[in-house]
Parts: sequence; structure tokens; C-alpha cells
Amino acid sequence: MKVCIKDTSEWAEFADSVCRSYGFENKFCPLVYTIEGNLIGDGKSFMEHVKEKYEIQIAIQKDE
Repeated sequence: MKVCIKDTSEWAEFADSVCRSYGFENKFCPLVYTIEGNLIGDGKSFMEHVKEKYEIQIAIQKDE
């Protein structure tokens, strides 16, 4: 897993760059995608993805 933390002033340009590179139409915060370039979505979608794919229930607090 790779995490790129950006300041709010950097987010719009970074999200545009990533979305153009992978052809994503929607921008999320956080922007979660697989190493293969498949868009998972936002944080909530990521937790659902982990639950379905790995049969693991994870709980992440909003401030995490």
C-alpha cells in the first residue's frame, strides 16, 4: 500500500493529475485505487472493498 498525504492546497492539482492518469471521472478524498489502477473510491468504499475481498471488518475513526 502506498499513501500520499497532501496539504489541502495541493489536493486539487494532485487529484486532477491522478484522475487524468487513470481515466477516473470522479474525484474523492481520499482517492483510493488498486496498484493495477482500478478505482475503489473513497474511504468508505475502501472499507467495503476490504470487507468483501478479505472478509475482514475494519473500523477507522474519522480522525485517522
